[in-house]
This record gives sequence, C-alpha cells and structure tokens, in this order.
Amino acid sequence: MNMRTFLTTIFIFFTSVLYSQVETRYFDEPIDLKEVTGGHIQELPIVKAITNIPESEVKEKMIQCKQSDNPTTDRYGYPINVSYTLYDGSWNDVDGGRVWSMTFISKNATCLNFAFSNLNIPKGAEIFVVGKDNRVVFGPVTCDFINKNGSYLTDLIPGDESTIYLYEPSEYSGESTLTIEKIIHGVDNKIVGEKDLIITLEDTNVACKPNWVNSACGVAGIYNSDGINCGNGTLLMSTDLSFRPYMLLSYDKIDSNGDHVLSTTEISAAENWIFRFNRRRTTCDGTTNASAQVFYGATLRSYWYNSGFALMELNNDITSTAIRWQGWDKSSNTPSQGVCIYINGAYNNAGYLSISSENHSLYSKKCSIRNLYHWVIGLWDEGHSWGGNYGSPLFNQDYRVVGHLNHMDLNFDEITSEICFGKFPSSWTGGGTNTTRLSNWLDPAGTGQTTINTSRRVKILGPDIVCGTAGYNLLYLDSSYGVTWSFKNASYLNSLISSSPSDPTSCYITTNSSTTLDNILVATLWRNGTAIGTVEKHIITPKQLTGTVTQTGINIGSNNYPSFTIPIETFFAVNQICYITLQSPKFRYMNVSSTTNPQTNLFLNRIDEETIALKVPANTENVGVRLYFTGNGDCNDFDLRIVALRNPIDPSSPLYVNVDGSLAEIGLIEDIVNNEYSGSKKEELLSTDMPKSWALEIYEATTGKKMFSTVTKNKLLSIDTSGWNPGVYIVCCQLNGKSYSKKITIK
Repeated sequence: MNMRTFLTTIFIFFTSVLYSQVETRYFDEPIDLKEVTGGHIQELPIVKAITNIPESEVKEKMIQCKQSDNPTTDRYGYPINVSYTLYDGSWNDVDGGRVWSMTFISKNATCLNFAFSNLNIPKGAEIFVVGKDNRVVFGPVTCDFINKNGSYLTDLIPGDESTIYLYEPSEYSGESTLTIEKIIHGVDNKIVGEKDLIITLEDTNVACKPNWVNSACGVAGIYNSDGINCGNGTLLMSTDLSFRPYMLLSYDKIDSNGDHVLSTTEISAAENWIFRFNRRRTTCDGTTNASAQVFYGATLRSYWYNSGFALMELNNDITSTAIRWQGWDKSSNTPSQGVCIYINGAYNNAGYLSISSENHSLYSKKCSIRNLYHWVIGLWDEGHSWGGNYGSPLFNQDYRVVGHLNHMDLNFDEITSEICFGKFPSSWTGGGTNTTRLSNWLDPAGTGQTTINTSRRVKILGPDIVCGTAGYNLLYLDSSYGVTWSFKNASYLNSLISSSPSDPTSCYITTNSSTTLDNILVATLWRNGTAIGTVEKHIITPKQLTGTVTQTGINIGSNNYPSFTIPIETFFAVNQICYITLQSPKFRYMNVSSTTNPQTNLFLNRIDEETIALKVPANTENVGVRLYFTGNGDCNDFDLRIVALRNPIDPSSPLYVNVDGSLAEIGLIEDIVNNEYSGSKKEELLSTDMPKSWALEIYEATTGKKMFSTVTKNKLLSIDTSGWNPGVYIVCCQLNGKSYSKKITIK
C-alpha cells in the first residue's frame, strides 16, 4: 500500500464538438493539417507571424504567483498577460476564404494554452490551435462554443510552441474579432513533503483496469485561465434520462479564498472553467492518448459546504458517445469496495486518467472542520490520492458514485493519511433547498429512485429517411426501462408504427408512395408504470427536389429505390456554353438528355460528378431547351439539387454592375447593341431606347437559388439586396441573341 499526497497541478486536454464539444487529437507522427481542418489550413502556403514570450516575463510571473498563492493552490502554469489581435498576425488567402495565423513560443514551457476576450467569429469560421510538428490539433472552435461575452479558453497544447489559426469564409471576410489576453506557460511541479522530501509515486493507468474504463469516461479534469488546476468533476445521470450535463465537483475548488462562502466573483470565475474528458491512455502499457473532449463554461446549480459538493451544468450539450453519464447510489449502505478515478497531475501536461482502489469495506468518520460524516480511506490498497484531485468521484463495488474527494489529512513522518469523501446521500438532501442539494436536479420528478446505472446518451438508431419500411431501435437503454413509440403532435400517423411486445426497444415504420412524412419519432421511456423521459428523432419521406427551376418530386419504386425525372425549360444562345452544377454525389446513376425547339442536336459533356457542360451548335438559331435529368440511388441518397444553371462567368463581360450597401445597380453598356464593347463605365449606358427587351437573372452562387428575375427595356436597374445573405452572386443577362454573366459580392 502506498501513501498519497498533494499534487499541485494537472494537465488535461479538451475537445468538443464539433457538434457540442471541441476535440483535441493526438498523432504519433506529424499530420497534414489539410486533412484535419477540412482543407482550410495548409501548412506550407501559410506565412505565420512568430512571437517569443520573454523568459524574464515568465520568471517575474512565477515569483508573483508564488508570493500570492495560498498553500492549497495547485498550479499547472503561469498566466502571462498579453494583448494580441488580428492586426498582429498574418493573413493568407486560401480557397473559399482566408486564414489568419500566429505562432507563439515560450521557452521551456511544458505546454501552452490561450485565453481569449472579444472573440467573435461568423458562421463557418473556425479556430484551430496546433502544437509544434503538427502532432496535436485542438479544434475546430466555432461560434457555437464561445461565451456571449466573447471569452474562451483553449485546451493545453504540449510543448513550448503553438500556432493559432483562424479560417474566415470569404462571404464573411472582415467580420471576425479576437484578443488574446493571456498565454499560460505550463510548468512541471514537484511533489514536495513537509521536509522538502521529493516523493516519487506511480499511478495506475485506468486502461489497465478494463472494467473501470466506462467509469473513467465520465470523469473530467478542470482548470482555469490563471494556470490553476481546479480538480476533477464527474458527469452524473438523472432519473428522467434527460442527459443534461450535470457535473459533481469540489466546493473547495470554487471557494478560492477558503472563507467557506461562495462570492459572486468566485462563482463567476468557476463558470468560465474548462472541463476536459477522456484524457487517458488507449492501452495499459502504451503512451498513445485518446482524443479528448473539451467544454468551456458552465452554470453553478447548487452547492453545500458541509458535504463539500458543488453541482454545475455545462453550457453546451454533450453528444459524444465517448463520454458516459455516471450512475450513483444515494443509499447509506456501506460500500464493500472503494475506487477513485482521477487525472494524474503529478506530471502536469502528461497527466492521464488513473485509478486507486480500496478492496475492503469503507468506514465512516467526521473529517476536518466539516461536522459531517464522510467515507474515509486510510491507505489505498493500490494507487494514490492527490490534493489537486479534489472533486474526484468515489465509486462503490457496483460502479456507482457514492462520494467525492474533498479533504485529505496527511502525515509525512508516519506515512499515514485519511482521505475523506463527501457522502452522496449527504449531498442529496444537503441544506434542504434547491440550491443546496442534489435531489431536485438529479431526480426532478421526485421518483425516489435510490440507484441508477452508468450509461451513454440514449439515442434512436435508424435512418433519417423512410423508404417503404424502416427499422428503429434504442441504443444504450438500461433493461429496467419500458418503451412506447409515437409521433410528436401527429397521432394520426401512429398507425404507421409497429413494434414487438417481446422487444419494445425497437419499432418499424412503413410508408408507401402516397405517404408524406416530416415529423418527430418519439420513444417514451417508462419505469414502474411512470413515464420518466423521452428520446426523439426527426424522420422524413423523400421530399421534392430543391433548386432554381421547375421541378418534380422523387418517386419511390417497388424496389424502394428513389428515382426522378426533372424537365427544365431554359434558353440558350448560339455557340454559347452553359454549365449545369448538380449537388447529387450520392446518385450513382445519373443521365442527362435534352430536346430543343426547333429540334437541334446539343452537345452534352459531363465535366465531373457534379458539372455538365451544354453547348448549342453554331449553325442553329437561338433555341429553347428542355433538359431531362434522370437517375436513381439508394433510399438515403435521394437528395438532388440544381445549384446553378448559368452561362460561364466572364470577368471582362460588358455588364455594368455596382454594389453600394444594400443597393445593386446593373445595366448594359451602349455598344453592346452594335457588338462593339468599349468599356464598362456607367456613362456609356444606352442613351437611346433599347431595340428590344433584355432578360436579367441573379443567382446565389453557393445554393443556386434564384434571387431576382425580370425582362425589361430599362437601361439601368436598381435592385434592393437588403434581405440577401452575404456572399457571391451570379448576374446573367440575355440581349440580341447573346448571353453575358458577371459575378458580384454582397456584404
């Protein structure tokens, strides 16, 4: 058995989601950034500004922190105050937008992370933080993960060099803002006893205990922008199976001044912490790290000093299947085994999820100044506890949380200790109010349920699109729950659902060619005859095609494959090529044919999977063309979109275009009528009446949506674009048998 002691820091890596969390990914070899950033960032073409953090500033900050820190402060690094904006880095043009980048070097740092303020990025913009040699990539951070006040804190990136990249789409060019206000210089802290005895202890990698890996997947390391390790937290289940991201953690880590009262300043600081899940080794003896999931920001829901608990709810939902909500036991039964899972902070940035175990019954005792009984462990049979790991969960023999670490009494001379865990049932009732107990948050309906098991987020597995018959079933649902199926707000559709009494966790939905479905499938979960929660999934039947032209629906044949025919009426000039862009990569069988009036042979050429070129022969007159697109594919591959039907864009096109704010002016130059183009000045607009009308159409380039269409004899048109999305648009006009195109940008 080993002694445990205080650990002053923890280093952890966070990620999320793309969906609702940012990910930190680790690679054994340098990675091509283009592969992991959606092609937006390419290392070689990008010129980076490089900033070195002066060593003197780091040393000065270390001295200041050592003088101001209290004895229980657990540091992973020292914050260096800076002020860098988008004016300080370098911009580089890339396909679809531009990239800002800046490299930071702080000599001898074990890791770097960055605190932002005034951070505002548009939809489609992404931030990445990349370690030296491209072995660690944190991101993408999107606008969904940034606090409303513009603050954000990144994960810890190993090494003393990191590069920040910001990709900004061209349609939102110039809309991003950011200020880097702190760079945290990571350090290694020694574990020092009362007599300056450096103690070397080995932690047990949780990957070496495969039965406990699921429990470890709900434990997060926590840290702040001041370089302080804020302990560990545990994601907890609730009886309504809502899978809200409730985190159980240490009261003392929020109470930074130790006065046993949480001030508004302390609460505000805690609500800007980072929570990092799955900072763990992938194998028992290996050094490869799993991808971590990072969440920034949380809301304090309840706390109670006597048992030392705090309950926070993360600001972002959790969708990652790599994370587990932990079960709990609120009974007062004495555990026959005790297991603590925590982030090993002994080596800071190298810290990983570790495990300590006590293989005998625990005992109950009042600990320290808290006049309340705790679960107490003397010396672990295996593993350690660290002061930096306050908030770490205590599990019983049934893999359920029964407490959290909130106090340690250590005696270095006698190599003894008492490790105290606040009891879960004490925190359950707490101080008797919603803000001082767990019960109303974890059992909102007051079911009185005593225990609940660990689970991933329950979800409905099945296709988004129903063609004929489709099957659905619930994943990760505990066998103690019952299920009924229905459609939300549309009971008349329930006849489409069939389920088996022997397996209520699954159902089938059957449709036919006349069925139109766009609704929410609801699985209602039952326990002991009471509905305790729901799980939902949006499903549809194949819809009409979307595009810029007249269209027809997709039909479902007897083989359940969707098929379609789209007639498109349009007009082409002699010897003029038209490019047709299709967004239908999943339609493996696509054919295009045409008829003309008068009958003419058209040249059709498929350029690639999404582009077809069409040309009217020179020996014919102007013709109207009907194109037929036909195809079929798998049930889930029905989506076909005509993105653009247009003439080639010619930068020298004799069109006058001018965009001023929300007003676009478009006109024709005088000499177009005589086929003599001499310029594109507004003064050269026709001064006499047009010999005939001309047609104008404007399309949104990225979607193909027709935004404006008219036939006119006016010399100059003024078009209000105030309701249009920022971006690129294609202007197409036809006059005297000729077609002209030009590109404009609406900001």
